[in-house]
Amino acid sequence: MLWKKTHQAAKVFEYSRVGNTNWQTAAVIGARELFTVFSWDCTGFDWGMFTQPLYFQLPINHIYGINSGSTKVESAAYLHEAFKAFDIWYKNNNPCQTSHTAMEQKLLEYIKDEFEENGGKVNLEPPLGFTGEITPFSTEIFGYGNCDQ
Repeated sequence: MLWKKTHQAAKVFEYSRVGNTNWQTAAVIGARELFTVFSWDCTGFDWGMFTQPLYFQLPINHIYGINSGSTKVESAAYLHEAFKAFDIWYKNNNPCQTSHTAMEQKLLEYIKDEFEENGGKVNLEPPLGFTGEITPFSTEIFGYGNCDQ
């Protein structure tokens, strides 16, 4: 079910070319992941939410067509993989004693790592020449949506 929800987030990745470069960027605000823990030490939940935009960058090439449906789907899949990696880290560490800020920083590290492993970048500041729109992060519980829109 989580994959379906994250996959649906592909509609929020609206890429635009950055200046005259071969890079495209999608600015997304409100990207979030729910942290849950059930252990002998504590039980609870918290949100990791980025209130500032995240700037997802991918090269424009035969793999990542400019703002194509497949580029959006790949972006959603990378974000999902970062969430999964963070969830494993979260469960294997002591979230009861880890600050909210530290968890968000760790989540951002996993997001950056996932995009870098696939030839992209993620930053908190827009790249020079970015003129695209900032879109809100959203998910839907059911369905996959049309990532070409």
